Amino acid sequence: MCVPSNALPILAAATVACTALAIADSAPFDLNGPSIDIKVTRAGRTLPISRVPNLRPRDRLWLSPVLPPGETVHYLLITAFLRGSTNPPPDGWFVRTETWQKKVREEGVTVTVPDGAQQILLFLAPETTGDFHTLRSAVQGRPGAFVRASQDLNQASLDRTRLDEYLAAVRATADGYVIPVHSVGVQGDSRSYAPVLAINASAAINGHAALDHERATALINRLSGVNRVIAAVATRAPLAEMRVRASSLTPERIERLRRADAIVRRISHESGFDGTVWQFPVILIPLGAGVAPDSVVLRPVDSVDGMTARSVAMSPELLDRMCQELMAIPEIAGVFYDLTHKPPATIEWE
Repeated sequence: MCVPSNALPILAAATVACTALAIADSAPFDLNGPSIDIKVTRAGRTLPISRVPNLRPRDRLWLSPVLPPGETVHYLLITAFLRGSTNPPPDGWFVRTETWQKKVREEGVTVTVPDGAQQILLFLAPETTGDFHTLRSAVQGRPGAFVRASQDLNQASLDRTRLDEYLAAVRATADGYVIPVHSVGVQGDSRSYAPVLAINASAAINGHAALDHERATALINRLSGVNRVIAAVATRAPLAEMRVRASSLTPERIERLRRADAIVRRISHESGFDGTVWQFPVILIPLGAGVAPDSVVLRPVDSVDGMTARSVAMSPELLDRMCQELMAIPEIAGVFYDLTHKPPATIEWE
């Protein structure tokens, strides 16, 4: 199955993109050539295909090739539906569209998903190299080859979708930088799930970074779109240049977190700071810069029973010491300090 897109770039004279009857999401490819806008109409409601969880038989697909003004190449759009690797599709499951026709350019073309269809392929090629009957015969003669090709494109599409979603820039606002990493918060008797607001540590005091809990509290009380405020204490790049990356719990990242946690535990114990806090989670988030993919968030809190908790300030000297050792880990791009009390943030990052 392949992932459809609002604008699905297509290579000339080749099968280079497809949509599926199972998953719909934005999945652009870094390929040269025209693209195709796709919308789905179901039960009288029309949505961009990226907002449709899945395609169903009898869905109506609106296809509109996005061609530059004055395009002189006549592109032929061929829509082909498949029904498995060993079951050739009938002739009626192929639709030929001449994109250079004025009506197609202005209004697009609509096709209906037939009963029994499992996949849809879109072929876009110059008229001089695209022969409808030859292509239809090729698909009918070897449907399995096209199914496998669509599966490969689906995987590439999913990989790119993840990159587009997670290789995300932090968003600058008047109050700080919204980090596209969501965590659980507390709002009354319910839970929230929202991104994090990062601010730069306050002006240095005697050469050390200072933390402003009052500012963080004011921000979290005023802003509804975030549930946690963190201060950037040390970073390898400005916040605006850092990126969130697609990540999972790999052995390398787990070991990286263990190494960071060991540093924090050791320094907290040696300094006696661990005796002043109730809990001290250390969080690894996929916010990186350059070859350093992750950042560490320090979360010392004080509490009586865990129902509520307050973020605990650390002396500038102790924070500097921790930062220096944490930033010595090559894969760590930054050290942040969680300034948020509970509520609205939970103690741990879930």
